Amino acid sequence: MQHRVLITLLLLLFIIANVSSASNGLDTSLPKISWFPYDPTPGIDTPYCIEVWGDYIYVGGNYWISSGDTGFIVAKFSKSTHALVKEWKYNPSSGKDTITGCIADNTGVYLAGYDFSLGKAVWRIIKLDADLNKLYDDNESNIYGDIKPLTMVADENYIYIGGYYISWIDYNFIIEKRFKNNLAIVGTSKYYLKDYTDEGIEVLGINPMTNTLWVMGWSIYNNQPNVVWQAFYKNLSFATSPEYTSGSTVQGRISFDETGRGYAVINGKIATFDKDFNMISLKDIGETLITHPLYVKGYLYAVSSYNLVVMDRNLNIVTKTPLPVSIQNATNLFFDGVNIYFAGVSSAGQWIIYIVDVLKGELSLIVRGGNNGIYYRALSYLDNKWSANWSKLPGTTPTSPAAVESAGRIYIAVRGGDNSIYFSYINCSTGAFSGWIKIGGSTPSSPALAASPDGMLFLVVRGMDNHIYYRVYYPSSNSWSNNWKNIPGSTVDAPAVAVARGILHVVVRGSDGKIWYGQMQVSGEIWLGWTSLPGSTPSAPYLTSYNDVMYLGVRGSDNRIYLRTWDGAWYSWEAVPTGTTPARPALAVYGNTLYIFVQGSDGRSIYYMTKDLINKKYSSWIILPGSTYSAPTLASPP
Repeated sequence: MQHRVLITLLLLLFIIANVSSASNGLDTSLPKISWFPYDPTPGIDTPYCIEVWGDYIYVGGNYWISSGDTGFIVAKFSKSTHALVKEWKYNPSSGKDTITGCIADNTGVYLAGYDFSLGKAVWRIIKLDADLNKLYDDNESNIYGDIKPLTMVADENYIYIGGYYISWIDYNFIIEKRFKNNLAIVGTSKYYLKDYTDEGIEVLGINPMTNTLWVMGWSIYNNQPNVVWQAFYKNLSFATSPEYTSGSTVQGRISFDETGRGYAVINGKIATFDKDFNMISLKDIGETLITHPLYVKGYLYAVSSYNLVVMDRNLNIVTKTPLPVSIQNATNLFFDGVNIYFAGVSSAGQWIIYIVDVLKGELSLIVRGGNNGIYYRALSYLDNKWSANWSKLPGTTPTSPAAVESAGRIYIAVRGGDNSIYFSYINCSTGAFSGWIKIGGSTPSSPALAASPDGMLFLVVRGMDNHIYYRVYYPSSNSWSNNWKNIPGSTVDAPAVAVARGILHVVVRGSDGKIWYGQMQVSGEIWLGWTSLPGSTPSAPYLTSYNDVMYLGVRGSDNRIYLRTWDGAWYSWEAVPTGTTPARPALAVYGNTLYIFVQGSDGRSIYYMTKDLINKKYSSWIILPGSTYSAPTLASPP
C-alpha cells in the first residue's frame, strides 16, 4: 500500500512538473476579446471603418433610412465605458449614400464616401472635428458616370484617396492627394493599365520603410478578373510597374511590419510582399478572411466571420479564438498602441464592436543557471519591459540550451547530464510547458535548433564521434524523422544553424579553430558542401535569421564579439565596439534591431546590447539581474 501511495505521489509530481505554466515569463493568456453592440436603426446598418482618437472610438458606415435609401453615419464611443457619446448622420441624397473609408488623428476625422445627389455616384470627402462637427465638405462628379472613393490613407500632412471613375464605358483608376487642413486637392492621378478594361483601386497603404504609396485593386480584362498592385511616389508618379495575380478583390487595408514587409488579403488569402512590393507568397490559412491582416509587434491578426486568427510572420497560426458573436462585412482593424479594434454586422443586423488585448511579441532569454537548472525571462516588444522574474523549467542541463520560436511555440532542446538529448516546447499564448521527451542519440555539446518558414524544425548536434548529425521534427504530426542523418564533416564544439531562403545553414568550429560554413537544401535535404570563412574562434559560433538574412556571431581569440551578415553572400566581419565574453554570444533580430547577449567576463553575469540595423548604431551594454554559467540562448518571433 505504501508503495502505491509513493508511486501515486511521484506521478502527481511528474504531471505538475511537466504541465507547468510560464506565468512569470511569457505572455500567458490567449488574446482576450471583449465586445459591445450598437444598433443605429431598426434596418440594416453597415460599419465600414473604425479608428481610435484619444479616449474615443469612431465607427463610420451607412445607416438605413428606407428601402433604397441609406445615409452617412459616424458613431463616437467612450473607450473606457463603451457608451455612445455622439452620433453624426448625414443624408445627401435619396440613394444608397455610403462611407467607405475613415481616418482619425489629432487633426480631425476624415471621411471618404459617395452619394447619389446627382443621380449617379458622387465622390465625397468630409472633415469633422473630434466632436463630430463638420468642418469641410467637398465633392467631385464625373460627366461619364459614377466616381467612387473606396479607400483612404494619410501621412502627417496629406490624405490619399483611391477608387474608380467611369470613362466612357470603362472603369479606370483614380488617386487624389489632398491637404489635411482644408481638403484642398494637391494632385490627381487618373489612369488605366489596359484598354477596354474595368479597373479600380480598393486598397492604399504607405510603406514606412520606403515612404511609397502602395496601390492595390482589380483589373477585369476579357472577363478574366485579376488583382493588380503598383507602388507610387507621393507625388503620384509611378514607382514600380504593375504586377498581377488571379483574383477579384482585396480586403481592407495593407499592413506593414518594421522592415517594410506588406501584408494584404486577396480573395480571402494572405499575400506577403517584400519592401519593394514584390509578392513573396499567397497563402490560404484555412479561414476565409473578411479583414486585412494587421501586424502588431511580431504577430499578424486577421478576422473571419467566426474567428480571430493570430499568426507569426511566416503565416503559421499561433492561436485561433472564436468570436463571441459571428459577424460579416467587417471594418478594418485598428491598433491604438494597446488594443486592436474592429467592427462588423451580426446576423441580427447589429453592429458588433470588438476590442482585443494583443499577444505580446517577446524576446525569450533561456539560460543554464548555477544549479544547472533551466531558466528563462522575456522582454516584451510591446512596451520594452522585462518580465518581473526568472521562470524555471523542470529538468537540468550541463550546457547551454537551444531554442527557436515557430508557430506560437518556443521549442527547447537540451543536453542531459548523461549526454542524452531532451526536447520540449512552451506554448506562447497559454504559457503551458509540454514536458520533456527524450530524443534518441547523445551529444557532448549543446544541441542546435532551427525552424523553416512552414514550421519544420531541424535539430543538429555534434555526435560523440565529433561528426555532425541532424533530425527533423514535423509539428503538424508531432513526429520526428525516423533516424539521425549524418552531415559530412566534423566539429569539436556545438554547431550553429539557421534556415534562410530554403537553405539550412550550418556553421561549425573546426578542430583547428577555423570557421566552416555549410548549406543543405531544405527541400529534399540535399547537402551542398562546406566553405571556410576567414577568421577563427575558440568557442562555438551562433546563427540567427530574420527576413531571409542571417547573422553570425562569434567570440574572437581576443574575447571580443564579432558579427557577420549573409544576404545571399557574406559581408565582412564587424567587431562590436565594446565588450568581451568568455563564451559564444547569442543573437536575435526583431524588426530593425539586432539583440546581442553575452556571458560576462566574470563567467556569471548576463549583459546585452542592441544594434540599430538602419543607422548601424550600437547601444551601451546593460546588465540583466541573474547569472548563467554557460552562454545564453535567445528565441524570438520569426
